[in-house]
Amino acid sequence: MNEIALYIIIGLLVFLVLAFVGYSFVKGKLIDRKIKNKEEILNKRIAEKYMTLIIEVVALINENEKMLDLFKNGKTKAKMGMITTATKKFLDSLIEQKIYRFFFFSENKYLRLWNEIKELENIRSNSWDKKIESTLKWFKNEEQKIVNEEKYSEIVEKVQDRISKIYDFEEN
Repeated sequence: MNEIALYIIIGLLVFLVLAFVGYSFVKGKLIDRKIKNKEEILNKRIAEKYMTLIIEVVALINENEKMLDLFKNGKTKAKMGMITTATKKFLDSLIEQKIYRFFFFSENKYLRLWNEIKELENIRSNSWDKKIESTLKWFKNEEQKIVNEEKYSEIVEKVQDRISKIYDFEEN
C-alpha cells in the first residue's frame, strides 16, 4: 500500500513538473506572438508617419515654389520674408513634434530623412532650388516610391489643406 501511494505521489510530481514546463513554454510563445503583433502594428504606424512626413514636405516644397513664382511675377501681396518665415515655421513645427523626434531621429533607418529636413530648415526657402537641389530631388523621389500606397490620396488631401493654410496671408 505504501508503494502505491509513493508511486502516485511521484507520478503526481512528475505530472506537475511537466505541466509547469508546458505552461511556461506556451506562455512564452503567446508573449512572443503578442510582442511580434505589437511590433508589426508599430512598424505599420511608423511607415504611415514616414509617408505623411514625406507628403507634407513635398507639398510644402510645391506650395513654396508656387508662392515664390507669384512673388516674382508680382501677383501676391506677400513679401519674401513672409513666405520664407512661414516655411521655416512649418519645418520647425514638424521637427519639434515628439512623434517624429522619437521615431525618426533615433532610428538609423530614417537618419537621411531627418538630415534632409534639417537641410531644408537651415536654408532659406527662396534658395532651395539653387543650394539644395539634391534634397528637393530626394524628397520627390521618396514621394514617387509611396504614390501607390493605399492611404496616399487620403493623406495628400489632409496635407494640402494644412500646407495651403500656412501661406494664407493674402488677405492680411
